[in-house]
Amino acid sequence: MEIYRSSGSCSASFYTGLLNETTEAKALAASRIHHKEAEKRRRERINSHLDRLRSILPCTSKTDKATLLSKVVQRVLELKRQTSELNELDNLMIPSENDEPDLFADLNGVLSSLNLKTLRAEVSSLGGRIQSVFIVSADNNSVQSDECAVFLRDALKGVVQRSGSDERLKRRRRVFDTAGEC
Repeated sequence: MEIYRSSGSCSASFYTGLLNETTEAKALAASRIHHKEAEKRRRERINSHLDRLRSILPCTSKTDKATLLSKVVQRVLELKRQTSELNELDNLMIPSENDEPDLFADLNGVLSSLNLKTLRAEVSSLGGRIQSVFIVSADNNSVQSDECAVFLRDALKGVVQRSGSDERLKRRRRVFDTAGEC
Protein backbone atom coordinates (compact mmCIF):
# COMPACT_ATOMS: atom_id res chain seq x y z
CA MET A 1 0.00 0.00 0.00
CA GLU A 2 1.30 3.32 -0.98
CA ILE A 3 0.66 6.47 0.96
CA TYR A 4 1.11 9.76 -0.66
CA ARG A 5 2.23 12.45 1.59
CA SER A 6 1.88 16.00 0.76
CA SER A 7 4.49 18.38 1.67
CA GLY A 8 2.02 20.23 3.81
CA SER A 9 2.00 23.30 1.72
CA CYS A 10 -0.78 24.43 -0.52
CA SER A 11 -0.60 27.19 -2.94
CA ALA A 12 -1.58 30.68 -1.83
CA SER A 13 -4.15 30.92 -4.58
CA PHE A 14 -6.05 28.00 -3.05
CA TYR A 15 -6.36 29.76 0.32
CA THR A 16 -7.20 33.04 -1.34
CA GLY A 17 -9.96 31.31 -3.28
CA LEU A 18 -11.36 29.75 -0.10
CA LEU A 19 -11.12 33.07 1.71
CA ASN A 20 -12.88 34.89 -1.12
CA GLU A 21 -15.65 32.27 -1.19
CA THR A 22 -16.30 32.53 2.55
CA THR A 23 -16.16 36.34 2.43
CA GLU A 24 -18.58 36.40 -0.48
CA ALA A 25 -20.87 33.95 1.30
CA LYS A 26 -20.85 36.10 4.44
CA ALA A 27 -21.46 39.25 2.40
CA LEU A 28 -24.33 37.56 0.57
CA ALA A 29 -25.85 36.37 3.86
CA ALA A 30 -25.47 39.86 5.36
CA SER A 31 -27.05 41.39 2.25
CA ARG A 32 -30.01 39.02 2.52
CA ILE A 33 -30.45 39.82 6.20
CA HIS A 34 -30.26 43.56 5.49
CA HIS A 35 -32.78 43.19 2.66
CA LYS A 36 -35.17 41.22 4.90
CA GLU A 37 -34.92 43.86 7.63
CA ALA A 38 -35.46 46.69 5.14
CA GLU A 39 -38.46 44.88 3.67
CA LYS A 40 -39.87 44.31 7.16
CA ARG A 41 -39.52 48.03 7.97
CA ARG A 42 -41.20 48.90 4.66
CA ARG A 43 -44.15 46.57 5.41
CA GLU A 44 -44.47 48.00 8.93
CA ARG A 45 -44.52 51.54 7.50
CA ILE A 46 -47.20 50.60 4.94
CA ASN A 47 -49.31 48.85 7.58
CA SER A 48 -48.95 51.85 9.89
CA HIS A 49 -50.24 54.16 7.15
CA LEU A 50 -53.08 51.76 6.38
CA ASP A 51 -54.04 51.70 10.07
CA ARG A 52 -54.04 55.49 10.06
CA LEU A 53 -56.33 55.51 7.02
CA ARG A 54 -58.63 53.04 8.79
CA SER A 55 -58.84 55.38 11.78
CA ILE A 56 -59.70 58.36 9.55
CA LEU A 57 -62.45 56.74 7.50
CA PRO A 58 -65.66 55.65 9.23
CA CYS A 59 -66.48 51.94 9.60
CA THR A 60 -63.26 50.55 8.11
CA SER A 61 -61.72 48.74 11.07
CA LYS A 62 -61.89 45.22 9.59
CA THR A 63 -61.40 45.78 5.87
CA ASP A 64 -58.65 44.32 3.77
CA LYS A 65 -56.02 46.55 2.16
CA ALA A 66 -57.53 46.61 -1.33
CA THR A 67 -61.00 47.54 -0.06
CA LEU A 68 -59.54 50.18 2.23
CA LEU A 69 -57.59 51.78 -0.61
CA SER A 70 -60.71 51.70 -2.78
CA LYS A 71 -62.70 53.51 -0.07
CA VAL A 72 -59.91 56.05 0.38
CA VAL A 73 -59.87 56.79 -3.36
CA GLN A 74 -63.66 57.21 -3.35
CA ARG A 75 -63.48 59.57 -0.37
CA VAL A 76 -60.69 61.65 -1.92
CA LEU A 77 -62.68 61.99 -5.15
CA GLU A 78 -65.75 62.99 -3.15
CA LEU A 79 -63.77 65.62 -1.23
CA LYS A 80 -62.29 66.90 -4.48
CA ARG A 81 -65.80 67.27 -5.94
CA GLN A 82 -67.01 69.09 -2.83
CA THR A 83 -64.01 71.41 -2.99
CA SER A 84 -64.74 72.31 -6.59
CA GLU A 85 -68.38 72.99 -5.67
CA LEU A 86 -67.27 75.28 -2.85
CA ASN A 87 -64.87 77.07 -5.19
CA GLU A 88 -67.76 77.69 -7.57
CA LEU A 89 -69.70 79.18 -4.67
CA ASP A 90 -66.94 81.74 -4.14
CA ASN A 91 -68.61 83.60 -6.98
CA LEU A 92 -71.46 84.33 -4.57
CA MET A 93 -69.38 86.95 -2.77
CA ILE A 94 -71.24 90.24 -2.54
CA PRO A 95 -69.06 93.23 -1.68
CA SER A 96 -70.70 96.00 0.30
CA GLU A 97 -69.41 99.19 1.85
CA ASN A 98 -72.39 99.44 4.17
CA ASP A 99 -72.41 98.85 7.90
CA GLU A 100 -76.05 98.22 8.74
CA PRO A 101 -77.18 96.96 12.13
CA ASP A 102 -80.21 95.13 10.68
CA LEU A 103 -78.26 93.44 7.90
CA PHE A 104 -77.86 90.12 9.71
CA ALA A 105 -81.55 89.97 10.60
CA ASP A 106 -82.40 90.62 6.94
CA LEU A 107 -79.93 87.97 5.80
CA ASN A 108 -81.42 85.47 8.23
CA GLY A 109 -84.87 86.25 6.85
CA VAL A 110 -83.67 85.60 3.30
CA LEU A 111 -82.07 82.30 4.27
CA SER A 112 -85.19 81.10 6.05
CA SER A 113 -87.46 82.20 3.18
CA LEU A 114 -85.38 80.04 0.82
CA ASN A 115 -85.69 77.09 3.25
CA LEU A 116 -81.95 77.10 3.85
CA LYS A 117 -80.48 75.88 7.10
CA THR A 118 -77.48 77.81 8.43
CA LEU A 119 -74.83 75.24 9.34
CA ARG A 120 -72.14 77.73 10.32
CA ALA A 121 -71.72 81.49 10.34
CA GLU A 122 -68.39 83.27 10.71
CA VAL A 123 -67.98 87.00 11.07
CA SER A 124 -64.53 88.52 11.11
CA SER A 125 -63.35 92.11 11.11
CA LEU A 126 -60.05 93.55 9.97
CA GLY A 127 -59.18 97.17 9.34
CA GLY A 128 -62.76 98.40 9.39
CA ARG A 129 -63.94 95.73 6.98
CA ILE A 130 -66.25 92.92 7.94
CA GLN A 131 -66.35 89.55 6.28
CA SER A 132 -69.36 87.35 6.87
CA VAL A 133 -69.27 83.74 5.76
CA PHE A 134 -72.40 81.61 5.93
CA ILE A 135 -72.35 77.87 5.31
CA VAL A 136 -75.89 76.86 4.43
CA SER A 137 -77.61 73.66 3.45
CA ALA A 138 -80.74 73.19 1.38
CA ASP A 139 -83.28 70.41 1.49
CA ASN A 140 -82.24 68.13 -1.38
CA ASN A 141 -85.81 67.77 -2.61
CA SER A 142 -86.65 71.47 -2.65
CA VAL A 143 -84.60 73.07 -5.43
CA GLN A 144 -81.72 72.17 -7.71
CA SER A 145 -78.42 73.40 -6.27
CA ASP A 146 -77.69 75.66 -9.27
CA GLU A 147 -81.13 77.25 -9.04
CA CYS A 148 -80.78 77.64 -5.29
CA ALA A 149 -77.41 79.36 -5.72
CA VAL A 150 -78.90 81.83 -8.22
CA PHE A 151 -81.89 82.55 -5.94
CA LEU A 152 -79.58 82.99 -2.96
CA ARG A 153 -77.23 85.35 -4.79
CA ASP A 154 -80.09 87.50 -6.09
CA ALA A 155 -81.77 87.60 -2.67
CA LEU A 156 -78.53 88.54 -0.89
CA LYS A 157 -77.79 91.25 -3.44
CA GLY A 158 -81.27 92.61 -2.88
CA VAL A 159 -80.78 92.69 0.90
CA VAL A 160 -77.42 94.44 0.63
CA GLN A 161 -78.68 96.98 -1.91
CA ARG A 162 -81.91 97.57 0.01
CA SER A 163 -80.10 98.10 3.30
CA GLY A 164 -77.58 100.44 1.68
CA SER A 165 -80.27 102.63 0.17
CA ASP A 166 -82.61 102.61 3.15
CA GLU A 167 -83.47 106.23 3.96
CA ARG A 168 -84.05 105.41 7.63
CA LEU A 169 -80.45 104.23 8.02
CA LYS A 170 -79.09 107.27 6.18
CA ARG A 171 -80.94 109.54 8.61
CA ARG A 172 -79.60 107.53 11.54
CA ARG A 173 -76.07 107.89 10.17
CA ARG A 174 -76.46 111.65 9.70
CA VAL A 175 -77.68 112.06 13.28
CA PHE A 176 -74.77 109.98 14.55
CA ASP A 177 -72.24 111.92 12.46
CA THR A 178 -73.54 115.33 13.58
CA ALA A 179 -73.68 114.25 17.23
CA GLY A 180 -69.97 113.50 17.13
CA GLU A 181 -69.08 117.02 15.91
CA CYS A 182 -70.07 118.80 19.16
